[in-house]
Amino acid sequence: MMKTRFPIVLVEDNEMSQRLIEFQLKRIGFDHVTVLGNGVDAIAWLENNDCALLLTDCQMPRMGGYEMTRLIREREKVTGAHLAIIAITASAMDEDRAMCIEAGMDGYLSKPIQMMAIRAALAPWLPEELR
Repeated sequence: MMKTRFPIVLVEDNEMSQRLIEFQLKRIGFDHVTVLGNGVDAIAWLENNDCALLLTDCQMPRMGGYEMTRLIREREKVTGAHLAIIAITASAMDEDRAMCIEAGMDGYLSKPIQMMAIRAALAPWLPEELR
């Protein structure tokens, strides 16, 4: 399996989910995964760092994924950049998917997350050689 420095940020408050998703990402080949525990920490981290893709839980203390995504999208109106943001949520209802899209997220994964689902969700945002 090819290892890559394609930088991914995982924003998840549950330690068990953090470990599982980070493990899955590394098994797929992403060896540069930054794990943060909430949207406040992610916004602060993004002030001084770049990433190619962000995976976020929707429901977290301090700041959840919906609010964090809206803030990122507001900043992007000024910068012209676009960070791919994939939602991770325990809710699998159509309304939840709609809320993710309305918040500005680019994709959606429901828990429990399988490696094949991660690959499929990330594929549109990866460079051709990493798909």
